[in-house]
Amino acid sequence: MSWGITDIDSYYRTPEGVLVADILAAELSHQCRSGLTRALTDSEEQLAVGYPFPLYPPGQPLPPVFMLAETGVLAWTKDESVITACIDSDSFPCATDIFEQVFVSHALEYVSDKVGFLSEIWRCLKGEGELVMIVPHRRSLWARADKTPFGQGTPFSRRQLKQILEQVGFGQIQIKHSLYMPPFGINLPVVMRRRFHMIGRIGWAMFGGVLIVVAKKRLYSSHHQPGHALRQGVKQFMVRQPAGAVTPLSGNNLG
Repeated sequence: MSWGITDIDSYYRTPEGVLVADILAAELSHQCRSGLTRALTDSEEQLAVGYPFPLYPPGQPLPPVFMLAETGVLAWTKDESVITACIDSDSFPCATDIFEQVFVSHALEYVSDKVGFLSEIWRCLKGEGELVMIVPHRRSLWARADKTPFGQGTPFSRRQLKQILEQVGFGQIQIKHSLYMPPFGINLPVVMRRRFHMIGRIGWAMFGGVLIVVAKKRLYSSHHQPGHALRQGVKQFMVRQPAGAVTPLSGNNLG
């Protein structure tokens, strides 16, 4: 049974969850400094989807957050107002072409219609807008650790992610591994677990626990999928007699 949003939130409040969030946030920051992605900033042109809170710098205001109906929603306040919303994964309550960046964490692995979900993100992004996404890696031990959020839902390989992103209409796709320490040994000192992570970056990089994806929206793509409403089959039918029509009576003359 997949975790709900409260389970994910509880995990990130544990010492292991704090360490994992710190490692992933540092990885995102490194990619930003390397020019691979934009910084996660508070902006009206940024959207977060799933459970992104631990990966933002402490004290930094958060963008609007869409949480999935599949996992549930947590109220998260900002300036005394709620900035979270519970959504259908293939129908976002926002206009088209309004965000510069969409950050996704603990979301794609939970939805059944992955093409529909990513198509909605494509729709919401501006031209050349950026998708940043963290998903569990299929080849890692973390994908089998069911006491963590990375052992829930559907894990992915690099090839699977690239294929589905290209199908939806994304290009310039870059996929990096991260989270190299093993998911066991939670009683080990934090310093030692961090050391495992640093060693794993060199020793077993291909088995990192998560995949960090950066992709750009392609303005012209023959692979872009239609919206949810257009993907639904419409049953055709014939109306023999429209409602309210008068049927002539054979042999009678209406005078």
